[in-house]
Amino acid sequence: MLNLLEACFKIGFPMTMLSWLLFSWLYSNGSLDKKANRKTISANLKMMKKTAKTEKREARRSKKKPLASEAAPTDFMQLDESAGSQETDKLIYVYDRWMWFGSGFYGLAALWTFVVIETLDVYRFIFSEAGLASLFEGGFVNLIVSFVINQIGNIVTAFIWFTYWTDDFIFLWVIVAYVGYLGGIELAKRRDLWT
Repeated sequence: MLNLLEACFKIGFPMTMLSWLLFSWLYSNGSLDKKANRKTISANLKMMKKTAKTEKREARRSKKKPLASEAAPTDFMQLDESAGSQETDKLIYVYDRWMWFGSGFYGLAALWTFVVIETLDVYRFIFSEAGLASLFEGGFVNLIVSFVINQIGNIVTAFIWFTYWTDDFIFLWVIVAYVGYLGGIELAKRRDLWT
């Protein structure tokens, strides 16, 4: 029972909130149809991911840096104009990271895990006893190499997110995360009922 509560708190509720946020956004701008079934939604997400990859690849070929909005579905910019540009930019950034991690359930779970890992790394750094004094201890090159290795490790850990959260009851954690993901999608579909 304690494992279930911990799983709900650490990954279930965050997955619900993240999927609700992203899918509310995708439904509100018409990128996804609220009446679509899970299979259709999954196919549309794969198509959106493929489009994002293609646009980024083309941008690299033309040697221009892609804007975050170029990787997002075309209708994203038609998002509620009354919502400030800053909020839209934040959503596009989250969307881009989600697409990078694979989109869908697995991508969102990996994204959430990566956010948690990075947040804890920053917290540990700020509140460690050594702090800034240890930052350049081995020199600038050592700092850069350590940073790159840490980032690679964090990304790999995020991709195998189910091993990060627990050593026991992995299946339970995956189920809780998936139920949270589906719950967020269903809440996003019913968003109009609340307003």
